[in-house]
Amino acid sequence: MPSTLSGLLIFVVVLTPGLLHYIQRRALSDQPQVSALVEAGTLTTVSIVTDLVAVGVFALIRWALPSHTPDPSALLLNGVNYAAPRLGYLILWAAALLALSCVLAILWARRPGVLAKMPIFIPALIDTSAWVYEFEAAPEGTRVYVGCDLRDGSYIGGYLDWYNTNIEEVSDRDIALVAPITIRRTDGEVLATESGEADKEKSEGGSQSLDFGVVVLSARDIATLYVSYLNT
Repeated sequence: MPSTLSGLLIFVVVLTPGLLHYIQRRALSDQPQVSALVEAGTLTTVSIVTDLVAVGVFALIRWALPSHTPDPSALLLNGVNYAAPRLGYLILWAAALLALSCVLAILWARRPGVLAKMPIFIPALIDTSAWVYEFEAAPEGTRVYVGCDLRDGSYIGGYLDWYNTNIEEVSDRDIALVAPITIRRTDGEVLATESGEADKEKSEGGSQSLDFGVVVLSARDIATLYVSYLNT
């Protein structure tokens, strides 16, 4: 860790793009639990890559407009003597390059448009769970309908209302389905709602209407999930 104030400032500034990248990824989906070493390595790698790209952009601008950009050679050779008279100018350029690096890190995390098709930007398979991946893949204008085969042999289906986005595929996670809900019990009895409002009257065909609009299931009771994207 840096032992001086200036070293700490440089350390924080350099790693800011990597931190923003990590925060953006966490905002998009839960991330797997990794060791502190792997997490630090990821932050550092993202920051180094985006900082180098920002420096490359500066080099191009310096090459095209040498009289309108800071002189890195003079700054290295003369230090304070060069920086003192134009401190605000240098800080403005440094802030602009840092902002560019941060934007690149955020774009890397979000992978918009063509970036999502480039191999280097394709997310690793461990980036999210199957639940998150499939439920969030619903095309615009559709709703997620989930059918669940339960371990006791029964079946429950309904529109997805809420689910636990825990990255770990554990049994202590829940999913909530809303009406219309269909339940088929192990004895073959079918219960169903035809709309969001419960109807207690029995319908034709042996189906009985439910008097509730939401059902919550635990992952430990689910054997298989069937996911459909239905037009709204």
